[in-house]
Amino acid sequence: MKKLAVLLFILPLLCFAQEPPAMVEMVEVDVKFGHEPSFYKAMTEYNACLKENNWDGSYEAWWRRQGEGTQVVFVRDIMTYGDLDNDSSEASEKCQNDHMPDLTSHSRAYRSSYMVPLTDWSASTPPVGKVVNVMNFDVHDPFTFGEIIQEIVGTVKDAEGYNAHWLGSKGGDTHDFSVVFFYDSFAEMGEDRFNPWAIYAKKHGEEKLKKMRSKLTASIKNVTEFMYQLDETISYRPSED
Repeated sequence: MKKLAVLLFILPLLCFAQEPPAMVEMVEVDVKFGHEPSFYKAMTEYNACLKENNWDGSYEAWWRRQGEGTQVVFVRDIMTYGDLDNDSSEASEKCQNDHMPDLTSHSRAYRSSYMVPLTDWSASTPPVGKVVNVMNFDVHDPFTFGEIIQEIVGTVKDAEGYNAHWLGSKGGDTHDFSVVFFYDSFAEMGEDRFNPWAIYAKKHGEEKLKKMRSKLTASIKNVTEFMYQLDETISYRPSED
């Protein structure tokens, strides 16, 4: 759990700034069954310590809404690779020593990953919201999958309602590609009727659509899909105080 302690100190926002980050870092923490209130309390005290010691970083916390166990994902933007050279500070070291043993005692596992924003595939609207739907793709050949997605996105990206933000793997224990859809609420998510296949068929015809869908399906090994909800209480954004 020592690496978790280090990683939790370096987690700013998922919401991209004026320009997209070089990478996005995600730390998935599995909370022990029945320990959710204790974990929540430990995170609140940890954040208070960071604020008291004027830590100037930031991170967002997202709770997964379905799937096995209880999971929270901490996310930060890495604006430049050089940011990784400056992860530690007096404030972070103090809070690590004071609070991390309690925090990690309520966690049973964690996984960290880096992904790269794929701006050419992504919507021009900012990736901002309080709930997200995330689809993760493991593929047979990233280049083939990329060519297919590029062609589909080239057709639908400028259509009204396109809300996809794509990420590609930076290696390690992560999915090959992820696409994130941002919403202000679950109600808004439920009202989303954007249909990329209908747009593609309208432009290229049903026959080409059928071939494209078959080609895309053949390129994918596995797909998972999860909803997440932003927790502003245990997120850390001192610049907004």
